[in-house]
Amino acid sequence: MLAKIKLLFGSITAILALYGIITDDTLILALMYLFLGLTFLMIGITEKKRERRNIAILTILLAWFNRLGSFYILLFKIC
Repeated sequence: MLAKIKLLFGSITAILALYGIITDDTLILALMYLFLGLTFLMIGITEKKRERRNIAILTILLAWFNRLGSFYILLFKIC
């Protein structure tokens, strides 16, 4: 189940990244960062289930950082 969700979030991230590069739209890139953070979160959960704690903590922190950056872009680019 988590593998399908990782594949879905990764695919959405890749599509948004390509679209954002083609159109040069920063709001689309903010959504790409959001989905990239969700992808990293799913990877962290998977690694935690495999009992690889150090990698799980690192990817969950990376997911948090990506989502924080995404919200920052969305908040300050819209206003």
